[in-house]
Amino acid sequence: RKFNYFGFDGGISVDPLGIEVRGDGVKYYYCSDDLDNKPDPYLHIQTLYLDLTIPASSPAVIINGWLSIPEPGTSPEYAGGIKLQIPKAKIAGSADMKLMPRYPAFIVDASIELPAPIPLGPVAIYGFRGLIGYRYVAEKEAVGLTSGVDSWYDYYKFPPRGIHVTKFSGPNKTKKSGTPFSLGAGASLGTSADNGTILNIKAMVLLSIPSLFMIDGRASILSARLGLEDPKDPPFFAFIAIGDNSLELGFGADYKLPKSGDIFTLFAEVQAGFFFQDAKKWYVNFGTKTSPITAKVIRILTIKSFLMLSAKGIEAGARGDLSFNRTYGPIKVKAWAYIEVGGKISFERPQFGAFLAAGVGCDIDIKIFSLYVSIDILFGVEAAKPFLIYGEFRLCVKIKILFFKFKFCGNLSVMWEF
Repeated sequence: RKFNYFGFDGGISVDPLGIEVRGDGVKYYYCSDDLDNKPDPYLHIQTLYLDLTIPASSPAVIINGWLSIPEPGTSPEYAGGIKLQIPKAKIAGSADMKLMPRYPAFIVDASIELPAPIPLGPVAIYGFRGLIGYRYVAEKEAVGLTSGVDSWYDYYKFPPRGIHVTKFSGPNKTKKSGTPFSLGAGASLGTSADNGTILNIKAMVLLSIPSLFMIDGRASILSARLGLEDPKDPPFFAFIAIGDNSLELGFGADYKLPKSGDIFTLFAEVQAGFFFQDAKKWYVNFGTKTSPITAKVIRILTIKSFLMLSAKGIEAGARGDLSFNRTYGPIKVKAWAYIEVGGKISFERPQFGAFLAAGVGCDIDIKIFSLYVSIDILFGVEAAKPFLIYGEFRLCVKIKILFFKFKFCGNLSVMWEF
């Protein structure tokens, strides 16, 4: 049958009762063909939100929830979530779920923050998390990746980072997996003397048969403890994943001091992969060429480095950049210097190469006068076949005085091939 519809979004807020209800994707369907026995019109709400504060003036209980209702003919899956807070009792909890009654199939991920930590010597347990799923599988295809092509690290860092119900495929996409199930358990831990300020950790273990076993751990130091339901990511992370006939592990950091990063920032990723059916595909990466380990100090000094190991060979590189950019009234001053080194060894065809590059420069602008000078040098060697030694020197000078302009940019290159 042919249906037309008109839709809108709307909401209702009731004060002072502290109730707010919103509906997204509200659609009214009606049959528009001329055939007999027309079906009755019906109303469909894509997503329903509920915010409830009891009482509104001094909240004792806060409830936030949402429910996504499947659209007929489009999806058989219900999805929803709820958050509960009891501030005076210091209790907080949340749950996310997916449900397909037709199969049946379900997955629930729930967490609770305890009103008082459970002490374990210098550390304490502040909360628990649990996950259970039936006919839902954690797999790369759930986030648009491909098994055997993309890595579990790509799956792990796909937002939201780590283990989440949105990264599980339902039974309509996993019929070849038999009768899968998923089971997970986690906890929030931290130093007991300071409510987890010095060190706090969120950890989760997941077994999703038949595709994945994963351990996810995230940590923060010298900062307020993050709850299990907190959407913010701690700066340090680590994971281990076994699935698709492979073992992958990694750890890293995205740390800023202070939160603005004005004093120090660090971005680092370490990845390793070992494949049971093809041992030659193994790799261990301390950063990569496209995503190196990066540290910034006072936004002036930037240091980047990487080391990539595999059965194919070894590749490494490092670079340091010093930059200065200031304005003093009508005077603008920019200055920079850098040095970079890199090398590569190939095991497939015995070959190695290395290079060193460095440069300095400045750019001064005083309204009617400007001066730009940059000097760059490059030296490299490659062996055994071909055996190359090469170098390059570049100089660029630009001068502007009122309407007078002078520019010279040139380079000198040399190469020996043996």
